[in-house]
Amino acid sequence: MTDEVQKPAIWCRPWFQGAAIFLLVFIGMLYYEFVPAFVDGELRSTSIGLSGADGYYHIKMGWLYRTGEIAEAGPNFHWTRESTWSNAFSDKDFLFHIYLIPFTWFADGPGDADGLIVGAKLAISLLSAALVLVLFTVLRGFGVRYAWIFALGAVVVGGSYFVFRLNLCRSYVASVLFALVGWLLMAKGRRKALFLLAVVYTLSYTASHLLLAMLLVRTTMELFMGARPGSTRLRDLRSNGILAACIIGGIAVGCALHPQSLELVKLWWTQNVVVLALSHKGSVAAVVDGIGAALGHNTDYGQGVEIALGRELAATSGPAAVFATPLIFFGPMFLPLLAAILGWRPTREAVLTATIAVVFLVLYMVNTRFLEYAAPFMTLALGIWITGLLSSDGFAGWVRRRPVIGRALPISGAIIALIASTATWVGAARAYVVRDRGDIELAARWLHETKDAHGKVVW
Repeated sequence: MTDEVQKPAIWCRPWFQGAAIFLLVFIGMLYYEFVPAFVDGELRSTSIGLSGADGYYHIKMGWLYRTGEIAEAGPNFHWTRESTWSNAFSDKDFLFHIYLIPFTWFADGPGDADGLIVGAKLAISLLSAALVLVLFTVLRGFGVRYAWIFALGAVVVGGSYFVFRLNLCRSYVASVLFALVGWLLMAKGRRKALFLLAVVYTLSYTASHLLLAMLLVRTTMELFMGARPGSTRLRDLRSNGILAACIIGGIAVGCALHPQSLELVKLWWTQNVVVLALSHKGSVAAVVDGIGAALGHNTDYGQGVEIALGRELAATSGPAAVFATPLIFFGPMFLPLLAAILGWRPTREAVLTATIAVVFLVLYMVNTRFLEYAAPFMTLALGIWITGLLSSDGFAGWVRRRPVIGRALPISGAIIALIASTATWVGAARAYVVRDRGDIELAARWLHETKDAHGKVVW
């Protein structure tokens, strides 16, 4: 007579945890986007606009794709005829705008701003919920215990500004999602999947080269750490080289499949090289000009017109990093210390993931917008390290000596993380309520209503 295998409770099953995480984050996103409150005894939304200005452009692009106006315009993007897009249009957010098309049906027409805004809010709510679900899946892929707690705890790691960035209707949310999936695929050595990811990444956002940069970090660290078990450095290098070839091939195919292939490459160069060179004339411009001169091409960006970048591209101040995102800042310091105290030797993947998390930390210090990458990757690193620490002999011995505290510590930590996540999210939503749509709405309505201004430069 065999003992009946007891099935785990439903709340312990991955599909249930994933569904619960998606639903919780989606509800949280809706709360942030609409901030419901009682006004004159009636429950209504107190946030009537979108966070940031870019979302208005993106949802209207979804509308223009739906009506076929983008296809009719071709390379002549006449909506911004004085920009670099005037006769060489390329949509760097192509698949993101295709994703937005169904949400434009909330609008009755091109002038129904309220309907388009509701559609944009629902679209980014679903996409950001999917991002956290992917983080949960990646955490499980790396064997992290209590992955659902870490996935929800990413809010605490990133702080209120990370919550704000999640709620912007912009395509970089998909970029972060792809980067997380890419890191897991690199660790598993999934070549075909990495190729397909690079294709989709290229069609969705102009940062698919980030996959190559992440693989370079991983390859460099592996050369220092030594060969993988049962392998050699040369074999590991060859394996990573094949992964790089898959990524490059995927990027090339993505460019070829894009409706504006050549223009997309030009736009990538403008966005990632020219803009950075002209905005950092004392550093980036000198490097680009030096490479150009070595290749026999005189770029001379150091003498070009200096441009100013937006506030999100400014450097992060030290106090902001320390007090707004302490887990990102101090995590890489205290986790190795705890490992030394408990006598735990970090696994290979723990070191590699911590390295890429620190790289994103450095980028976050240089450029504030990299917080959207630093927060989930540091969450992933924390999950891998803490899982290892909890499984170590040193921690097991500590629990035996202090059984009550040892059992209460993980539970109390989870409760504190969930309370802190909720408080951070609600506080961020209440602190940033879009009371109006600012000057952008006034300008747009004036252009729409003033027929004499159509086709002319007005600003």
